[in-house]
Amino acid sequence: MNVQSVVANVPDYKAFLTVDEMDESCRRLAKEFPDIVTVFEAGESREGHPILCMKIGNGPKNALCFACPHPNELIGAITLEYLSCVS
Repeated sequence: MNVQSVVANVPDYKAFLTVDEMDESCRRLAKEFPDIVTVFEAGESREGHPILCMKIGNGPKNALCFACPHPNELIGAITLEYLSCVS
């Protein structure tokens, strides 16, 4: 897979996901692929909302990706949503 083919397949998103929608997407992916996807709480926000962490696979290389550290940085959330659901 090359970058151009990934970018060419990105849907035309019309709206950003809410935090609850992102949480549900993580949980749904873990339920669909329990052998390779693990979801756990990494902490909680100042408002008490759980901060979910999703681990995908067990390969020899690792990458850490994160989204939504600030309310005005929403593109990271869509990037993670797309990359975690690419088949």
